[in-house]
Amino acid sequence: MKIRRLGFVALSVAIAGLLAGCTGSDSYELFDRPATTKDELPALFGEEFDEYADFASRFSASHDGVDYYVLRDEDALPGAMLYCVAVAAEKPLIACSGSEGVTASGAGVPEVRLVPTDAQSGEGWIAISENLLVRER
Repeated sequence: MKIRRLGFVALSVAIAGLLAGCTGSDSYELFDRPATTKDELPALFGEEFDEYADFASRFSASHDGVDYYVLRDEDALPGAMLYCVAVAAEKPLIACSGSEGVTASGAGVPEVRLVPTDAQSGEGWIAISENLLVRER
């Protein structure tokens, strides 16, 4: 009986570890705080971007007159979270990825990269927030 319990506990710990591995990187700290009006995407993200209307958004940084937002698909399954970076420039753009990093570039704005945590400047990239890097092209 004691051996059976130890086996069950070991199996439970193993399953919990696997589940943690699937969902452990599915959040950016800026989503740990409640949303404010500043986190709403500006009106320049019009009808063309309606597919992102139900995504949670958070303002992340401003750099050289351009505002950057991070979006998260609230309907995604754990382990399959979709993240996006939204660039509020003259010609707005949104780029998404189900993986850890998202890179976006568009006319007239620097290339931007969304990284999980602790963005570090280097190799031409400038950290503008904890999760965003920009690089002039």
